[in-house]
Amino acid sequence: MKIDKNADEYTVQITNDGEVPDKNAEEGGGLSALRKAAESGKCRMQVSFSPEFCLILKMPLTERMGFDGTDTDSRRSEDHAEVF
Repeated sequence: MKIDKNADEYTVQITNDGEVPDKNAEEGGGLSALRKAAESGKCRMQVSFSPEFCLILKMPLTERMGFDGTDTDSRRSEDHAEVF
């Protein structure tokens, strides 16, 4: 996992360490739920399966985030904890 921070967003990149995914891998189930949660929080999500699995989340920095990037609204954090 790799996390980068720039002036207006965090980028989280998760891969499977270069292993080729199973044939005909596609988004569904847990990834679809993650996409729905991410997009409801104004995040962007990209998923690729070739040549390796790669999930990229781009999360905007907001005034509600603390200096370490954590969400300072506990209600929102609880909602996301159930999905992730």
